[in-house]
Amino acid sequence: MPATDTSVETAPEVSLGETLRGAREKRGLNVEECATRLFIPASTLTALEANQFADLGPSVYARGHLRRYAGFLELDVAELERQMLQHVVTTPDLTAIVTLRPVDTGQPRRLGRLPVALLLLVFSVLAALWWWSERQGAIAAAVPVPAVESAQPVPVPATTGAETSVAPQMDVEAATGAAASAPPASVQPTSVQPAAGALR
Repeated sequence: MPATDTSVETAPEVSLGETLRGAREKRGLNVEECATRLFIPASTLTALEANQFADLGPSVYARGHLRRYAGFLELDVAELERQMLQHVVTTPDLTAIVTLRPVDTGQPRRLGRLPVALLLLVFSVLAALWWWSERQGAIAAAVPVPAVESAQPVPVPATTGAETSVAPQMDVEAATGAAASAPPASVQPTSVQPAAGALR
Protein backbone atom coordinates (compact mmCIF):
# COMPACT_ATOMS: atom_id res chain seq x y z
CA MET A 1 0.00 0.00 0.00
CA PRO A 2 1.42 3.17 -1.03
CA ALA A 3 1.85 5.76 1.65
CA THR A 4 -0.35 8.73 1.19
CA ASP A 5 0.81 12.09 2.23
CA THR A 6 -1.83 13.49 4.59
CA SER A 7 -0.10 16.75 5.23
CA VAL A 8 -1.58 19.71 3.49
CA GLU A 9 0.93 21.90 1.81
CA THR A 10 0.50 25.43 2.98
CA ALA A 11 2.05 28.38 1.29
CA PRO A 12 4.85 29.82 3.32
CA GLU A 13 3.69 32.90 5.13
CA VAL A 14 4.97 36.00 3.48
CA SER A 15 6.60 38.39 5.91
CA LEU A 16 5.46 41.94 6.39
CA GLY A 17 8.53 43.34 4.69
CA GLU A 18 8.14 41.03 1.70
CA THR A 19 4.51 42.14 1.32
CA LEU A 20 5.57 45.79 1.28
CA ARG A 21 8.44 45.19 -1.14
CA GLY A 22 6.24 43.12 -3.49
CA ALA A 23 3.53 45.81 -3.61
CA ARG A 24 6.12 48.52 -4.28
CA GLU A 25 7.79 46.54 -7.08
CA LYS A 26 4.39 45.66 -8.56
CA ARG A 27 3.76 49.39 -8.99
CA GLY A 28 7.18 49.87 -10.58
CA LEU A 29 8.47 52.21 -7.83
CA ASN A 30 11.82 52.24 -6.12
CA VAL A 31 12.44 53.09 -2.46
CA GLU A 32 13.67 56.63 -3.20
CA GLU A 33 10.52 57.52 -5.16
CA CYS A 34 8.29 56.29 -2.33
CA ALA A 35 10.38 58.14 0.24
CA THR A 36 10.11 61.38 -1.74
CA ARG A 37 6.33 61.10 -2.12
CA LEU A 38 5.74 60.17 1.54
CA PHE A 39 8.32 62.53 3.04
CA ILE A 40 9.78 59.58 4.94
CA PRO A 41 13.53 58.81 4.88
CA ALA A 42 14.46 56.00 2.48
CA SER A 43 16.30 54.24 5.31
CA THR A 44 13.01 53.98 7.23
CA LEU A 45 11.24 52.34 4.27
CA THR A 46 14.18 49.97 3.79
CA ALA A 47 14.01 48.99 7.48
CA LEU A 48 10.26 48.31 7.15
CA GLU A 49 10.85 46.08 4.12
CA ALA A 50 13.61 44.22 5.98
CA ASN A 51 11.42 43.68 9.11
CA GLN A 52 13.93 45.63 11.20
CA PHE A 53 11.38 47.38 13.38
CA ALA A 54 13.82 47.98 16.22
CA ASP A 55 15.74 50.37 13.93
CA LEU A 56 12.68 52.60 13.68
CA GLY A 57 12.63 53.69 17.31
CA PRO A 58 9.62 53.33 19.62
CA SER A 59 6.80 51.17 18.31
CA VAL A 60 4.46 54.12 17.93
CA TYR A 61 6.78 55.60 15.27
CA ALA A 62 7.20 52.26 13.53
CA ARG A 63 3.42 51.78 13.37
CA GLY A 64 2.92 55.30 12.05
CA HIS A 65 5.46 54.76 9.26
CA LEU A 66 3.89 51.38 8.41
CA ARG A 67 0.40 52.93 8.20
CA ARG A 68 1.55 55.65 5.81
CA TYR A 69 3.58 53.26 3.64
CA ALA A 70 0.84 50.61 3.48
CA GLY A 71 -1.81 53.23 2.74
CA PHE A 72 0.35 54.63 -0.06
CA LEU A 73 0.74 51.15 -1.56
CA GLU A 74 -3.03 50.53 -1.10
CA LEU A 75 -2.55 47.49 1.17
CA ASP A 76 -4.66 46.30 4.12
CA VAL A 77 -3.29 48.52 6.88
CA ALA A 78 -5.02 46.71 9.76
CA GLU A 79 -3.68 43.29 8.72
CA LEU A 80 -0.12 44.58 8.27
CA GLU A 81 -0.26 46.34 11.63
CA ARG A 82 -1.41 43.10 13.26
CA GLN A 83 1.55 41.28 11.72
CA MET A 84 3.91 43.97 12.89
CA LEU A 85 2.64 43.81 16.48
CA GLN A 86 3.53 40.11 16.55
CA HIS A 87 7.15 40.98 15.79
CA VAL A 88 7.52 44.11 17.87
CA VAL A 89 8.21 43.81 21.57
CA THR A 90 5.89 46.23 23.30
CA THR A 91 7.72 46.39 26.63
CA PRO A 92 9.69 49.57 26.99
CA ASP A 93 13.46 49.49 26.99
CA LEU A 94 14.21 50.66 30.51
CA THR A 95 17.91 51.06 29.77
CA ALA A 96 17.01 53.98 27.53
CA ILE A 97 15.57 55.96 30.43
CA VAL A 98 18.13 58.46 31.55
CA THR A 99 17.98 60.35 34.79
CA LEU A 100 19.47 63.78 34.63
CA ARG A 101 21.53 64.92 37.57
CA PRO A 102 23.26 68.24 37.88
CA VAL A 103 26.95 67.95 37.23
CA ASP A 104 29.19 69.74 39.68
CA THR A 105 31.75 71.51 37.51
CA GLY A 106 33.31 73.42 40.35
CA GLN A 107 32.28 76.71 38.76
CA PRO A 108 29.85 79.06 40.47
CA ARG A 109 26.26 78.81 39.30
CA ARG A 110 25.17 81.32 36.75
CA LEU A 111 22.14 83.47 37.36
CA GLY A 112 18.99 82.24 35.74
CA ARG A 113 16.94 84.27 33.33
CA LEU A 114 14.34 85.37 35.87
CA PRO A 115 16.64 87.54 38.05
CA VAL A 116 18.12 89.13 34.94
CA ALA A 117 14.65 89.87 33.59
CA LEU A 118 13.57 91.40 36.91
CA LEU A 119 16.68 93.55 36.98
CA LEU A 120 15.97 94.81 33.47
CA LEU A 121 12.37 95.55 34.44
CA VAL A 122 13.40 97.59 37.49
CA PHE A 123 15.97 99.48 35.43
CA SER A 124 13.35 100.24 32.76
CA VAL A 125 10.88 101.55 35.34
CA LEU A 126 13.52 103.78 36.93
CA ALA A 127 14.58 105.13 33.53
CA ALA A 128 10.93 105.88 32.65
CA LEU A 129 10.41 107.72 35.95
CA TRP A 130 13.56 109.77 35.41
CA TRP A 131 12.50 110.65 31.85
CA TRP A 132 9.02 111.65 33.04
CA SER A 133 10.36 113.89 35.81
CA GLU A 134 12.80 115.55 33.40
CA ARG A 135 9.99 116.10 30.93
CA GLN A 136 7.77 117.66 33.58
CA GLY A 137 10.61 119.98 34.59
CA ALA A 138 11.16 121.02 30.98
CA ILE A 139 7.46 121.73 30.51
CA ALA A 140 7.33 123.79 33.72
CA ALA A 141 10.36 125.80 32.60
CA ALA A 142 8.88 126.43 29.15
CA VAL A 143 5.54 127.77 30.40
CA PRO A 144 5.85 131.44 31.38
CA VAL A 145 4.38 132.31 34.76
CA PRO A 146 2.60 135.66 34.75
CA ALA A 147 4.09 138.13 37.18
CA VAL A 148 1.82 138.98 40.07
CA GLU A 149 1.23 142.69 40.16
CA SER A 150 0.91 144.30 43.48
CA ALA A 151 -2.68 144.93 44.38
CA GLN A 152 -3.43 148.63 44.46
CA PRO A 153 -6.49 149.88 46.24
CA VAL A 154 -9.26 151.23 44.06
CA PRO A 155 -9.94 154.86 44.83
CA VAL A 156 -13.37 155.36 46.35
CA PRO A 157 -14.90 158.80 46.07
CA ALA A 158 -15.94 160.47 49.27
CA THR A 159 -19.59 160.13 49.94
CA THR A 160 -22.02 162.02 52.06
CA GLY A 161 -24.83 160.49 54.04
CA ALA A 162 -27.35 160.96 51.23
CA GLU A 163 -25.15 159.26 48.66
CA THR A 164 -24.47 156.10 50.65
CA SER A 165 -26.87 153.99 48.65
CA VAL A 166 -25.10 154.81 45.40
CA ALA A 167 -21.51 154.36 46.64
CA PRO A 168 -21.29 150.62 46.00
CA GLN A 169 -22.39 151.16 42.43
CA MET A 170 -19.70 153.74 41.99
CA ASP A 171 -17.08 151.36 43.38
CA VAL A 172 -18.05 148.77 40.77
CA GLU A 173 -17.85 151.33 38.03
CA ALA A 174 -14.51 152.57 39.32
CA ALA A 175 -13.18 149.02 39.38
CA THR A 176 -14.15 148.46 35.79
CA GLY A 177 -12.55 151.67 34.71
CA ALA A 178 -15.70 153.25 33.26
CA ALA A 179 -16.22 155.75 36.05
CA ALA A 180 -12.56 156.69 36.24
CA SER A 181 -12.62 158.41 32.87
CA ALA A 182 -15.97 160.20 33.23
CA PRO A 183 -16.88 162.60 36.04
CA PRO A 184 -19.54 161.28 38.40
CA ALA A 185 -23.05 162.29 37.52
CA SER A 186 -25.16 163.96 40.11
CA VAL A 187 -27.25 161.42 41.83
CA GLN A 188 -30.57 162.18 43.34
CA PRO A 189 -31.42 160.26 46.50
CA THR A 190 -34.47 158.15 46.24
CA SER A 191 -36.86 157.55 49.03
CA VAL A 192 -37.06 154.11 50.43
CA GLN A 193 -40.45 152.85 51.56
CA PRO A 194 -40.37 150.40 54.46
CA ALA A 195 -42.17 147.09 53.98
CA ALA A 196 -45.72 146.85 55.28
CA GLY A 197 -45.06 144.21 57.89
CA ALA A 198 -41.77 145.68 59.06
CA LEU A 199 -43.27 148.32 61.37
CA ARG A 200 -45.36 146.10 63.55
